[in-house]
Amino acid sequence: MPVCATCCTTAFDLPFTPTQSISLYRAYRFFHAHAAGIVGQRALNAWQLATAEAWASDHDMDFVWTWDSEGAMDEPPDTDVLGCECLDPETGETLASLWAILDPSDAYRRVIEAELALAAMATHATA
Repeated sequence: MPVCATCCTTAFDLPFTPTQSISLYRAYRFFHAHAAGIVGQRALNAWQLATAEAWASDHDMDFVWTWDSEGAMDEPPDTDVLGCECLDPETGETLASLWAILDPSDAYRRVIEAELALAAMATHATA
């Protein structure tokens, strides 16, 4: 899977230092515990999310969380309904987004941001 035309060729070729490798391992463990995926593909999914999170950090991607008034129409008034956008830091263009997220915990926010980063990686690789 192409990742980034400027610094890598596949998700497994990301240029990590030993310190970054420790962070990547910790991120992998987090996503393995907190993210769902296809049965039998949990480890691969966790690895992809961990590398996407690292890629987003290296490329200074911005994640903007906002109130989703449209998604909140059918929810009780005390429910947080949010949307998240992954923005290109240079152009401000939305590379990926997800809406109607109900009461996200901090852990779920991290998973969402990694999933959006994974989608943004694909967009960035084809640009």
